[in-house]
Amino acid sequence: MAIESRSATVHWAVIIGIDYYPEPKDKCLSGCVRDATTVKLFLETGEPNVNIAVLTATTPTDPSFGRPQEKPEVWPTYENVISGLLSVIDMAKGGDFVYIHYSGHGTRLLSQLALVLLSEDGRGSRYLRGQTLALALHKMVEKGLRVTLVLDCCFSGSVVRNSDWHGFDIRCIDYNSTVNDVSLQEHSASLFDVASTLRDSSMEKDWLLTPEGYGILSACAPHEKAYELETRDGGRGALTYFLLDALSTLRNRGTKLTHQSIHEHLSTRFHVSWPRQTPMRYGNENFAFFGESLLPPDNAFVPIYKTGDDQLCLRAGHIHGVFEGDEYAVYPFDTPEHAQNQEEKALLNVRVNTARAFESELIVIGPTSALQFQMGWKAKPLTSLSPRCIPVKLLTSISGISQSQLEEIAKGQRFMRLFTEYQMEEPCIFNVIINEHDEYEVVDALHGKVPCVPNIS
Repeated sequence: MAIESRSATVHWAVIIGIDYYPEPKDKCLSGCVRDATTVKLFLETGEPNVNIAVLTATTPTDPSFGRPQEKPEVWPTYENVISGLLSVIDMAKGGDFVYIHYSGHGTRLLSQLALVLLSEDGRGSRYLRGQTLALALHKMVEKGLRVTLVLDCCFSGSVVRNSDWHGFDIRCIDYNSTVNDVSLQEHSASLFDVASTLRDSSMEKDWLLTPEGYGILSACAPHEKAYELETRDGGRGALTYFLLDALSTLRNRGTKLTHQSIHEHLSTRFHVSWPRQTPMRYGNENFAFFGESLLPPDNAFVPIYKTGDDQLCLRAGHIHGVFEGDEYAVYPFDTPEHAQNQEEKALLNVRVNTARAFESELIVIGPTSALQFQMGWKAKPLTSLSPRCIPVKLLTSISGISQSQLEEIAKGQRFMRLFTEYQMEEPCIFNVIINEHDEYEVVDALHGKVPCVPNIS
């Protein structure tokens, strides 16, 4: 795509979709190329114009062919993906926007994510290690680019096909040491011309989780599996499908929401429609999708959903300061986060009938006219009656935190107080530990895992 003026802000996209995997042959997917083409179509039909590079691998109709159907120059090989990232780094200027989308298999390599790409001849696989991807993103951020990364793949290192999930493809593949031997020969720092200190894995992990220059949406938690779902058009990645549905709704109404709001919507959509996986968000929560930073909302919306027995539920509970009798105004998904006079535009008002630890049941209190519930509805509090302050204890596995640091961390959380294990003797309902996977995990007073609360890496 020709660029008329380099003085204007430019949007760049690198889209990768891999259905065909030569080995093992039973791990070919069915929806990744469709994901890539659908994302490309979405970007092409909107504003502004986007410079798009698409790399895909379609499974050949003749298994003996042994290579993707596409021409080699658009195969998602390690070399082509690295070349695409380097081209963006070289051609983009500070202030430009970059969107990277990956749909395909993921694996875990030395406790890190690795994307499973194709070898140069298309007849084997090669890993793009998480460290290499992090270095590419770091180089983009260092140049002043604003990056959105979507990973519709699994972070798990094994494939488990439970009998309940027959008919669904899982986007993870077993780690292969032979493939890794080739992948370890790459020199990540020299590829992207960054300091050797960036090779340190602990630095990489911290940088990935707390960046200001980009935002990440991933299909599932680090130890979950990412599935493909069947739609009228064929197989699709669950994250890509729900994400594009949400973005299309926002585009039609001319609304921009932050990554944080989009993630909360996706999390609720998965919770209701596809509870097999939990989408995750990392990085700058105030980025708009493939766009500039937005101001954080003064009073964030809370997603609501309807259960199979028509019960309206609020995705917040006691731990968030919700109390029986609290009232909320309900708005459609595409309501801007800083809309004026939102009280006049509310669809209806609801009241908390039953508050539980993390979710609450709602009853409608007005208006009385019947409305057909739409996925994506969200609520803002009108009243708050909670007199409670929930104690949360940090156990000994989280060390080196003083009381003054706890007070700073908990600032603004008026319904929660943080304690160390030695500051109070009575048991807390909620306790935070670091588990064997080096993740923060919420457990109950008996140190049992609290249901429906994802771990945080």
